[in-house]
Amino acid sequence: MRAVLILDAVERSAEGKSLSEVSSELGLDKATTLRILETLAAERVLVKDASTSRYSSDLTSWTYFSEFLRPALTLISTAEAILDDLSESAEATSLLVLPTLGGRTAVAPMHSCPDVSLYYDPRRAPESRPLHAPAAGKCYLAALPKEELARYFESKLERATDNTITSPSTLRRELARVRRQGYALSRGEAHDGASGLAVPVRAPTGAVAGGLALGFVGTDVAEREGKAFVPALAAAAQQLSGLMTWRSWLRYVRQAGVQQVQMPSPWDTPDPAVEEDGVRRVRTVARMIRLMAFLFTRPEGVSVGEVAERRRLGKPTAWRLLNTLVSGGMLWQDASEKRYRVSPLFWLQRAPVLRSAASRAGAVTSVLKEVAEATGQTVSLGLPDREERGGVAYQYALPGRPVCWRVGHGPPAPLHTTAGGKCYLAAQSKWALEKYIRRGLASMTDRSITSPEQLRRELEEVRRKGYAVNREEVSRGAEALAVPVADARGTTVGGVVIISVTTKLTEKQIKQWLPLLRRVAGRLSQLLVPGWREQLEEQGSTPAAGSREERVT
Repeated sequence: MRAVLILDAVERSAEGKSLSEVSSELGLDKATTLRILETLAAERVLVKDASTSRYSSDLTSWTYFSEFLRPALTLISTAEAILDDLSESAEATSLLVLPTLGGRTAVAPMHSCPDVSLYYDPRRAPESRPLHAPAAGKCYLAALPKEELARYFESKLERATDNTITSPSTLRRELARVRRQGYALSRGEAHDGASGLAVPVRAPTGAVAGGLALGFVGTDVAEREGKAFVPALAAAAQQLSGLMTWRSWLRYVRQAGVQQVQMPSPWDTPDPAVEEDGVRRVRTVARMIRLMAFLFTRPEGVSVGEVAERRRLGKPTAWRLLNTLVSGGMLWQDASEKRYRVSPLFWLQRAPVLRSAASRAGAVTSVLKEVAEATGQTVSLGLPDREERGGVAYQYALPGRPVCWRVGHGPPAPLHTTAGGKCYLAAQSKWALEKYIRRGLASMTDRSITSPEQLRRELEEVRRKGYAVNREEVSRGAEALAVPVADARGTTVGGVVIISVTTKLTEKQIKQWLPLLRRVAGRLSQLLVPGWREQLEEQGSTPAAGSREERVT
């Protein structure tokens, strides 16, 4: 459970967190916290910034599950539409507020701001507040069983503002009022100058998962004017509850055409060694991460017996791991079918992370960085420009070394001189290739191919081998290796390219790098869904056409 708490704490912070910050926030000793953080990083769930030593979500890991990003984002978009409608009608900020796994603080992973000049913006607020301060947190506490609520009162009631309730007897009376009324109010208790009105949001089990709130500017506005929106809030909360059912999630999965997928190779081994890849892992944590990855690939759910058999774990071990994930809110158990499934609430809780992971530019760059780190070379996604004459570096990653290829520096490079361009030309029809040749084969160096017959032979070799090379054809001292990249429909759109400037590209290096490039090309293909090029351009990843920064080897 400590690993789930640590993961939750890091994922909530856009800037990431240091070892000291995580240890202090959760009250864990640094040695234990460090081992778990290092295990989560080794398992590709978190990434550690070498310069700041801060841990943050590893968005690259989500590219292994790009099939499930589509239904997850559809679910998130549907929930956001509910918040948008509520925000527009009330002219107030709407927020889905959920308790953190520690059960002491509340966060708002999703919100919608109104189109007015004066409003409450949760992005400017601290990432979490004491659970008893916001109205939605009161809704959650009011629904807790007596034993759990008693445990909450065992600790000091922290203060968020001067108006926060810190008296146990006063808070008990407040929660009793919430139970009677069916809604809760916050009068400047969570944030100075703001008030809130909230109703419970229930999970399919009937338990309260959190609250749906309206945030108003002014400490008395929610009570004075906002209570008129209680019926609208309740209706929207019921809609959100409907999204959280397993059948609702499965409908989104089927609409996206997601089939049962294979386990990604980083998590395919169910029982890692205590020390693997030079990293000393907490085995229970590694098992839990790999089990969660397995559950992603089984949207219909699994039983304890299936987990034990397919992941080669003992039944008691499988049961303990599954129930840890249930208690952490990642899985839900269907008591009648005795099956465990990924909770739709899991996707809503991680809406900010998934939004970042789904960014085409961010995801592609993350994938390319892996290759740059593994090879020590510049890596780019080389695609043809709009005129299909030159190569464009839509994304690239530089190695952590002083000698590297500066992407985009120098004159434009014709497609037939670049490794990525050769991958693209080799996949074209005979008619399209001859049209390209008729327009002339310009040279960049004395090694550039300018003979039509030589280019035809070269492209035939690319088709036969499944990769292309550039032997100083764009610039002296730089050679490149590329494999074709196809979009989600299977159409070759370019190549993923390693640019080597330290040594000649040897057959040994080609043999060593090809498997890595081909795996990466497959992952990039899953990201290049319809509209991907426009998304990259809109995010400012691609320089203006014709600029010096757009051409690559």
